[in-house]
Amino acid sequence: MIKLFSIFILIVFFSFSVNSKQPDAIEIYSGFIDSINDESFIEFRDNIIPLLEECSWGNGPYSTILFPVELNSKLYRQVSMGSVAAFHAGLIIMKCLDGGERGDFKRSGGLFFEKHPEIFFRLSIEEDVSLDELTHMLINFPLELADDIHAQIAALQNRIMILDDVDMDEYSMIIEACRNSMINKLEFLFRIQLEFLPED
Repeated sequence: MIKLFSIFILIVFFSFSVNSKQPDAIEIYSGFIDSINDESFIEFRDNIIPLLEECSWGNGPYSTILFPVELNSKLYRQVSMGSVAAFHAGLIIMKCLDGGERGDFKRSGGLFFEKHPEIFFRLSIEEDVSLDELTHMLINFPLELADDIHAQIAALQNRIMILDDVDMDEYSMIIEACRNSMINKLEFLFRIQLEFLPED
């Protein structure tokens, strides 16, 4: 009985902690989304980072309360269009995003790479993004290409060409690892393509 009561107290405390941060976090995030630029990013970063201390993948309450889906969608759209401030903000909050939300950000991050490849690597590495997360951004595509193998192959070939033009010696090992993953994905797509070629 005492153990159950203790668990109940912990749940109540956690819920209160999350809800007490909700208004501030949403206000900060919403204000940034309404006016995404370098100046608003600095204010967003300085105010939102202290609220992310308890944030981690799979921590549902923080994923949905601090960063509502409707605001995230606006952020991803700006990232896809090449907004540096939006991409940087997405990297900061990525650890708070669960499942589909994180996937949506990664897809928009891949489009950002096509516009600003050097900035993509510099900011990602500054924010300690893992190699797995980096490669996922580079080898995943918008959902509208999900059933179009030819379009995926063309998009990936284009990204490899862009990557080959990146000249950042300090990140050469990371870039080479990303390129290897992209080549592996390209070979996989070619195999899928061959399986669906009509027989003579």
